Amino acid sequence: MHRCSRRAGRSPLFQTSNVKSVPPKTTPSPPGRGAGVRADPAARPPKASIRASFAAATTLVKTGWSKKGRKEYEHKASKRVVDALAQAIARRSNNGKVFTAEDLFPLQDPQDGSEVPGYQGYVALAWLKAAGLVKQHGRRGYTVNRPTTLTTDLACLWPRLPTAL
Repeated sequence: MHRCSRRAGRSPLFQTSNVKSVPPKTTPSPPGRGAGVRADPAARPPKASIRASFAAATTLVKTGWSKKGRKEYEHKASKRVVDALAQAIARRSNNGKVFTAEDLFPLQDPQDGSEVPGYQGYVALAWLKAAGLVKQHGRRGYTVNRPTTLTTDLACLWPRLPTAL
């Protein structure tokens, strides 16, 4: 029986304190710099956080911060998309071979064969990177840290994701 790696999932993106939703504090704009109220940059939430959402934990949610809108936004990907990405990576990562996102996308939904929107694949890829399962090598591409246990490690890490803000 495979045991989950102790190191996997230790990214700051997975710390519960980093995924709490905090409404941004606002401060008046300085004179001469435009009217209105602006968000206090020190009070904004982390740049990105990743969590599982909903009671059944079937959706991965990446929360980011919109500079323009000065509020949080979310990108979501289903567990099926995460699994499809893991399978695509496993097919292309033989012997530590570098692969690119273009090698993986577009993903096919394993349930109905439809094409998965690109942003969902990138949400899943961001989580795999943050979890330490995939390593990015700049623009050259990615490698899998432990190719033989990728799907098992994924199955161990999924339940560890926070399920609520």
